[in-house]
Formats: sequence, structure tokens, C-alpha cells
Amino acid sequence: MVSVLPKLAGATALIIGRAMPEHASFSADLKRRVNEAGLDERIIFTGEMPPDRLAALLPALSLHVALPPYEGYGMTVLEAMAAGVPVIASDAGNFRKFIAEDICGHIVADGEVAEVAKKALEILRTNGAAARMGGEGRKRAEKYFSIEREVEAIGAVYEALWSGPA
Repeated sequence: MVSVLPKLAGATALIIGRAMPEHASFSADLKRRVNEAGLDERIIFTGEMPPDRLAALLPALSLHVALPPYEGYGMTVLEAMAAGVPVIASDAGNFRKFIAEDICGHIVADGEVAEVAKKALEILRTNGAAARMGGEGRKRAEKYFSIEREVEAIGAVYEALWSGPA
């Protein structure tokens, strides 16, 4: 965002979540880099948000970027997609299964900061791209990752267990 925001007049980035004590130096370095770039007013560190507040905020976002080097499941990406927000994510956890490349978002290799910036600018500068990709992401989340689909899958596991050998 330090390289993207100067190219997007009026845009603001939110860094949502808390840094664990073992990541305090990483967080401090990020804040220092933001300050040195003169972007303190445009890159806001919100800290951790209660789930209801985050759910209310998500639909207002233009883009969700999730770049962890590792990820167990990746709920934030699904939550963004369900809220109609396009996604750029690292190739971690289940992100590749969630995101239909070039349809509702992009997957980038770990550490490819220039590629993240390029994809973010493409989505945010191309007329209608964010809305189109967000809409496709919402459809994909509803079709493949809804609570109804999860209940059906869990039910199928139990049915297989009950009907299997004792």
C-alpha cells in the first residue's frame, strides 16, 4: 500500500488485526515505513475488531488483501468474498481453492510485493473491475462455501460413518 496509495488519490488502506507480542518488531517496522512514506493519515492500523463490527465494515471495502505466508483455513478471504469484495491473497492455506483467478481475485506468490501492487492497481483503477470481481466472489462464496453447503458436507460424513462397517 505504500507504493499503491500515492497512485490512488483519496484512497485509504486499513490494516486490520492485532500483532501478537512476538510480531511487535514487525508491526513497529510497518508503522515506521508508513510514517516515512508520509501515509499516516491514509494507512490506518485499526487493531483487532469485534466480529460484528468487521462484518459491518467488509462490504464498504474496495479490495481485501490477505498475504500470510501460511494459513490454516483462511476465513477472512471467504468473509470478504461473501461481502462482495474482490481479493488478492497469497498462495497459502485454502486460498487457491476459494478464489477463481481473474474472476473474483488473484493469488500471488509469497513475497511478490510488486505483483500485489500491480494487481491492486488493476482492480482499483479499471472501471467496474472491483464491483464485477466482488460480485463474482459473492456468487462463488454462496455457491461453494455457504453454511448450507457446510451442513450438507458434515451430514454426508456422518452418513458415511453410520453406514460403514461397525
